[in-house]
Amino acid sequence: MAKIDLVFNDIDGCFGSFKKPKTYPEKQSLAGHEGLLARIKAFVEAHPNVRFSACTGRSLYLCDNIIEATGMNEVSAVEMGQEIYNPATGECYGLLAIVRPELAAVGAELRQFIADTDSFENEIQAALSGSGIKRLKDNRNMLTYEFKPVSEGGITGDQVYGFLKPRLPESVKAEIAAGGIKVVVSKAAIDIRPNIAKGEAIMHILEKLGRNTASRRDFLQALVGRKKQTGEGCLGIGDSYHSDIDMLKCCEHVACPANSDDKLKDYVSGRKGYIAGQPFGDGVLEIYGKLI
Repeated sequence: MAKIDLVFNDIDGCFGSFKKPKTYPEKQSLAGHEGLLARIKAFVEAHPNVRFSACTGRSLYLCDNIIEATGMNEVSAVEMGQEIYNPATGECYGLLAIVRPELAAVGAELRQFIADTDSFENEIQAALSGSGIKRLKDNRNMLTYEFKPVSEGGITGDQVYGFLKPRLPESVKAEIAAGGIKVVVSKAAIDIRPNIAKGEAIMHILEKLGRNTASRRDFLQALVGRKKQTGEGCLGIGDSYHSDIDMLKCCEHVACPANSDDKLKDYVSGRKGYIAGQPFGDGVLEIYGKLI
């Protein structure tokens, strides 16, 4: 059995298939998941020599109760690594100024723009009428809109960006061109966020815990496969290649539940990791039982 003493867990697709609230400030409901989350927490509490961390794209607002319900007890990364959260103390702080201080000022401008988006809410609804577009108001560091995809009679992310781009601060547009701010478009959502992600959050957490001696250059090379993983004794569990790959590349051991996408399964298999036979939280418990 592998020697593992720190586990990084994605939330959506791993602990469960959670339906997000329709409106802010409604909190995440755990209805229907309580029993499974309690079983995960029981496992965590039965293994005091292993620390458990969450690493998720969710905002803290929409995952703090999941973190509590599963007993995650180590410093965690939320909002795609934009914020670091300590469940033991309740401390939460932004990562951008620490790992990319040169982007701190433009990050602050982006956050102010996010806070001001209500000022053109009526305009975006009129311009993209029938798309079901809505902003995820729980995010504090990245601007996220969800909408109906073209396959459902909706719109594209490029159409949303076309509306937003002329309204963005000039400094944000310049940093998008330079690569410091990312625009991530999928079939039903768009994110505009500082160019840091789960992997850099993992590196920060490892450094915070005194476990990581890799330089930033070595870390970035690890993400593109040029260096060995930096997180000795760490297990990474995810379900999405797109969202979780740079987290897993930071970990010595990797695993995924049965519901994971094929590309991630191929990666885990290539790393000689563990692919659970069960999906979601049952799969995570299976992974825990096999590897810890």
